[in-house]
Amino acid sequence: MNSSTYGVKTDDSGVASYTVSRPTAGTYTFGASFVGDENNNSKTATDIANYTVNKATLAAADFSFTPASAIYDGSPHSITASSSLTGAGAITIYYNGSTTAPTDAGNHTYTAEYAGDGDHYATANATSSAIFIIYTAIDAANAPSVIVYSQHDDLIVKSESTIQRIMVYNISGQLIKEVKPGSNYIEISGLPKTQVLIVNVVVDGKTGSYKVEIEK
Repeated sequence: MNSSTYGVKTDDSGVASYTVSRPTAGTYTFGASFVGDENNNSKTATDIANYTVNKATLAAADFSFTPASAIYDGSPHSITASSSLTGAGAITIYYNGSTTAPTDAGNHTYTAEYAGDGDHYATANATSSAIFIIYTAIDAANAPSVIVYSQHDDLIVKSESTIQRIMVYNISGQLIKEVKPGSNYIEISGLPKTQVLIVNVVVDGKTGSYKVEIEK
């Protein structure tokens, strides 16, 4: 192959084969020759020229992004992108359409742009518009007086005051349940089991964020 030579033996049927391991993108020339034996003359086959290995197109599964969330502290929070691919090119993260990392609490949509390299095509969107969450910081002075816990299959929320709104997110930032109880106690059923959930609770205009795992 090109200027490289590989020696292989024929099998019982007289067939010889060789597998090239992960050739880089480019154009190759292949040739084959038989040195001969006691029953057969030597022979050189006509080269196969201009055999092309095309660049690969990457998918979102080829990349990983961390972390999935952060706690608001007044500073920008960014995501780190990485790939297990050898020689992968640069990756640029866009938060809400900008390269500026977000500071404010809330859900922030991010996408990734991959520059490509000698073996991989560039892609304008290496993710599927994932969500990065910056959670509201909880402190004694500002958080509402709320108790949040799981009991069997249910999520229990208690408060000294009327609960105005509850929003339940999975760890990827997807909203999976929203209720407006209008009372100081509620049991919410039908949530995914053995998953860590983020529960935002609004009481007296204040919002607290709580991590809860629903029991089996």
